[in-house]
Amino acid sequence: MIHAPNIVHETVDRETIVIHLETGNYYSLTGSGADIWALLDGAGSAAAICSELARRHGCPEDEIRGQVESFIADLVREGLVDDSDASPMTVPPEKRNGAGGPWAPPKVERYDDMRDFLLVDPIHEVDQTGWPSRRVSEEAAQ
Repeated sequence: MIHAPNIVHETVDRETIVIHLETGNYYSLTGSGADIWALLDGAGSAAAICSELARRHGCPEDEIRGQVESFIADLVREGLVDDSDASPMTVPPEKRNGAGGPWAPPKVERYDDMRDFLLVDPIHEVDQTGWPSRRVSEEAAQ
């Protein structure tokens, strides 16, 4: 579900930072947003994600479903994930956590204050050979 080629992300201290390399926007996912993002990375459906989060946080699925679906809709609107509802998932052991403490509603915040810097950064031109490397057209011109 995550648009992997255009998206980079890192989770630190229960906050996930996501950068959309085509738009230059970056995002902060907090509350249960980091957990949802990790579960989306496993290509899970919204229903499967709700089920897993309800298990982790010891709360009824119907109490969190609207918040999870709204959060995922925000991510879709921002172009961070596909809107296709994936087939039901099995949470891999490395993503299966025990009790997650009290439920914290997911929150996504978008920032565009560094857009110009992120879009100008030459690192976006990286291919399999790494960076820095000359483009074929630059090599042919010499």
